[in-house]
Parts: sequence; structure tokens; C-alpha cells
Amino acid sequence: MRFFLDQNVDARLRGKLVNAGHVAWTADDAGLSAESDPDLSIYAHDRSAVLVTHDREFSQRVRKRVVGHHIWLHCDELEGPALMTHHLEDAVLILQRHPDLFIEMTVSQFTVIHPSQDL
Repeated sequence: MRFFLDQNVDARLRGKLVNAGHVAWTADDAGLSAESDPDLSIYAHDRSAVLVTHDREFSQRVRKRVVGHHIWLHCDELEGPALMTHHLEDAVLILQRHPDLFIEMTVSQFTVIHPSQDL
């Protein structure tokens, strides 16, 4: 699976995803560290990648109208790599089955929003 990491995601997550057999790169790798969240979302969607972010405001907007694949790491940025690694296998299985999906990951919860469930 392909993962595109927003500017606010700990870059260590990239290595963990690559070690797990996925393709992963950061907004900085793509030269997009100054781009807006909607532009990053379009970039990820155009490349069939999952956008991974910690951005609460952007995630709350996206979950209201799900287009593409988004993962909101709803935790402290330093906890993100461990949280994503913990949920990775389940997330990949779900993401592979749906073209548009929003996943919110917390330490105690894994929430999936389909477009038909748009708030």
C-alpha cells in the first residue's frame, strides 16, 4: 500500500511503513511541506496513496465528506508511529476493500467512516 505522510507526522513512521513492505513518503520528500491540506489530499489521491495526518481541523472536515483514503492519527505526534504500527494490519485490510475511507486511530479506538456514513 502507498502512504503519504503530512508535514505534522513523525518521519520515523515512514521507515516503519517501508520496513512493513509498503511505499511511504513525506510531504517534505515530495517538496510539498508548505502546501495546504486540501492540496496534500489531492496529491495523495492522485497517487493512490493514503494521506496520514495528525491535523485535527483538517481531519474533522475530511470525515464530513470522505473522498480518497485518509488516516487521522488522533494522538500526540511522538506517539504516531507506534499507534499506526499497532493498527497497520487492520487498516490495510479495510483500505484495500474501499476506494474512499476515513480512519481515525486513537490508543483505545479504531473508527472507520465510509462515504455513505458522511456526517
